[in-house]
Amino acid sequence: MSYMMTLYRTYERLEKDPANFTQRGLLKVGFSTQQAHVDVKLGKEGQFISATPVEKQLADTVIPVTEYSANRTSKPCPHPLFDKLKYIAGDYPRFCKEDNAEAYQAYMEQLQAWCESPYSNPKIKAVYQYLNQKTLIHDLVEQGIFSVDENGRLTKKWENQPNLKLPVGNQADAFVRFSVIGVDSIPALWQDGKLQDQYTNYYLSQEGSKKFCYVTGNRLRVCNIHPSKIRHSGDKAKLISANDITNFTFRGRFETAEQAYTISYEASQKAHNALKWLIQNQKQVARIGDRVFVLWGVDGEELPDPMADTFQFCFEEQSVEINTEQEFAQQFKMAITGYHAEIRKDSQLVLLGLDAATTGRMAVVFNREYNGLQGNELIDNIERWHKTCAWNTRYYNETKKQEYHFGAPSPVNLAKAAFGVSRGNYLEVGSNKLLADTVQRILPCICDGAKIPRDIVKAAVNKAKFPQNYGEDFNLWYQVLSASCALYHRYLCDYQPGDPCIMDKEDISVNIKEIDDFTYNCGRLLAVADAIETWALREKSEDKKSIRTTNAMRLFSKFNQNPCRTWGILNDRLAVYKAQLGVKGTYLYDLIGEISSKIDPIQFEKASNLGGKFNLGYDSQRIAIIKEATERKAKKMEEE
Repeated sequence: MSYMMTLYRTYERLEKDPANFTQRGLLKVGFSTQQAHVDVKLGKEGQFISATPVEKQLADTVIPVTEYSANRTSKPCPHPLFDKLKYIAGDYPRFCKEDNAEAYQAYMEQLQAWCESPYSNPKIKAVYQYLNQKTLIHDLVEQGIFSVDENGRLTKKWENQPNLKLPVGNQADAFVRFSVIGVDSIPALWQDGKLQDQYTNYYLSQEGSKKFCYVTGNRLRVCNIHPSKIRHSGDKAKLISANDITNFTFRGRFETAEQAYTISYEASQKAHNALKWLIQNQKQVARIGDRVFVLWGVDGEELPDPMADTFQFCFEEQSVEINTEQEFAQQFKMAITGYHAEIRKDSQLVLLGLDAATTGRMAVVFNREYNGLQGNELIDNIERWHKTCAWNTRYYNETKKQEYHFGAPSPVNLAKAAFGVSRGNYLEVGSNKLLADTVQRILPCICDGAKIPRDIVKAAVNKAKFPQNYGEDFNLWYQVLSASCALYHRYLCDYQPGDPCIMDKEDISVNIKEIDDFTYNCGRLLAVADAIETWALREKSEDKKSIRTTNAMRLFSKFNQNPCRTWGILNDRLAVYKAQLGVKGTYLYDLIGEISSKIDPIQFEKASNLGGKFNLGYDSQRIAIIKEATERKAKKMEEE
């Protein structure tokens, strides 16, 4: 579990910047987060001043915890300062049916011990003095925060706060935080950094069983119960747990949990809090359902996002305008060079994937560590990924206009293309688990340079054979087609590196390959047939953008299955569109003749079920025709 050492070192780097605590949510040792419902304001002598309900968007509160209170269940186990009414209200039995004597006593004894320690603070003494009066709920009722029924009991609903969005439904379950006015300039106890440091030092000073810590290498107070809330505030799964002491004790491998792994309380807190912070703040984080992937450097190195498409790899903002393919290639080269410059001999990078099969247990499902100059291998593999799993990919600029760039789609979009189904204007995979599993299988191809899984490529290629499954607009199908081409291009690079259909290494766009590959040229042929009919329909239509589906698109899957027979049907239907276009379609007619000369008639007659190169040929030719038409239009406008 060397990643725990890495997380520990990451925390020690993060804690040097106070802004990480005050602005970015880094937790100190002995602290967690909780949603508060009521803010009680006290004077420095412990007198009640006022109280206000806390709206949901402001409810997140940093609270001190103990090792056991952070993981409490039904047994009374109070937090050191802020807590529910059951623990802090001495008049709880008067307003609720339940007796809270045990919980209240445990809370007050624990708070008193802190007040009497060398790490005390005037603010917590004020809280202790106030709660010792046993008037909390009475004061909140008098203040109009809580409502009571005819018997003087708390009602379940917050009847006095009908317009507020409160994060809890039952008044008796309210969580209370405190502010103390008149002591210093920071009345809110949950925002007082000095008070937090005092609690951390107080809790670490307490005695406990000391053993060898595998993270720090020192004999320190060990931790038996570790933090949760790692991926989000409601996350109950833990990275380290050992509760198999009654049945198959540790599967027969150890007699005690400590024989497997021992970590001190301080090291556990720092490692877990660093991981929480990274998931919340790191740019290189991907959430797919409940699965989380995060990449970071111990010393804060600027790293590429392995989950990004090529456009995101080069630009953080989607509104960036790209004027030429050469400009995009230059940006990609600059980005790669910049990431290499971040790698030093003492760099330590970690890529971690987390998921939970059950509510309480979290697993590290993906783990890669790069020490020193090994980080350059990671960046080299990511660079190769963006150059080999690459095709013309769509993105939207700031005016919501679709633009193209040559590069790799994101792993999520590749997974959706392979296993997703159309939901109107977007793709959806049947389950988050399938989506996350597919992305996880693609990740080694990006980070390790592993070969692309054949079944993912096959699934995407097969999906692209049926444009009719994606509605009349075809924009969604074009995304699937582009992803299938990118995956198949990577497949050729991995398994058939000498194939002539592979783009040149220094190429930065999809260009037509003038080769005698049968399947590739079949795809080109269908693209030209589609273009002829499209041009003719647009010439005839008043709305140039909205035309009916062409015969080529209707017969796309049929052509793939039986090209010779389907081409006979298509060729007959093209006659009327050629007549409509006349000389305007000369460029396309010549293309058909050129491509047909490269296709062996005997092979054409026997062919069936064309493969991934068909998609490459079709999309290459489609893009080439669009570029040619755009250039001709621009030239004509210049002449006019």
